[in-house]
Amino acid sequence: MVAPKIGFLAAFGLLLALAGCAAVQQRFPPTAEPLRPAVAGGPQGAVPGAKRYALNAQASQLLVFVYRTGRMARLGHNHLISVGDLEGDLWLADPLSDSRVEIRLPVQTLVVDDPQLRAAAGPEFDSEPSPQDIANTRRNMLGAQVLDAAAHPWITLRGTPDGGRLPDLELDAQLEIGGKTGRMRLPVHVESAPERVLVSGEFRLRQSDFGITPYSVMMGALAVQDELTVRYRLGAYN
Repeated sequence: MVAPKIGFLAAFGLLLALAGCAAVQQRFPPTAEPLRPAVAGGPQGAVPGAKRYALNAQASQLLVFVYRTGRMARLGHNHLISVGDLEGDLWLADPLSDSRVEIRLPVQTLVVDDPQLRAAAGPEFDSEPSPQDIANTRRNMLGAQVLDAAAHPWITLRGTPDGGRLPDLELDAQLEIGGKTGRMRLPVHVESAPERVLVSGEFRLRQSDFGITPYSVMMGALAVQDELTVRYRLGAYN
């Protein structure tokens, strides 16, 4: 996702999952199963006997850090993608293994390079993409070669606990992006109270794990790094 100052643009924005409350620096392994068509996004229904917590978009934030690479990387910009809206539910059950999380991200709400978020993101994001850079980056990001928003308007994560003990769990998760599904195990830190559940953390995601070829121009002299960094804070309330 590079918006070169000389006019070449790239894009990609995504995801979601749950990781540790402390930043998770490890690189998750590639999906263990072949990529396959995603099931339709949208709610999958309640979990019998479980307590439901609804994701609150105003109490949540998800950021995707997209970095440039290549011999001519200095001609481009790193990009910061944020989510304008989030939907989802978390069901806590007894036994805990019956719990489930489902998070839905409407692709059309992705925001490219919000000035206030860039200003808070550190020196790697201190350049200023032009309005045209930002518009082109978002158009490419939503296009058929990347997220294919017209055909696949949702990014969805569904997962169930599979190991660990509260507040630190392992999540067996399926992430659906652009019509492809990747399966991964994610560390999850949960802070719960009777009326709310809070989750925050950081993880890495490779575009190629979801069948996306990172954008590049000039035979790779200016390109988007395959690996993206995702940081989030999610609040869900009963």
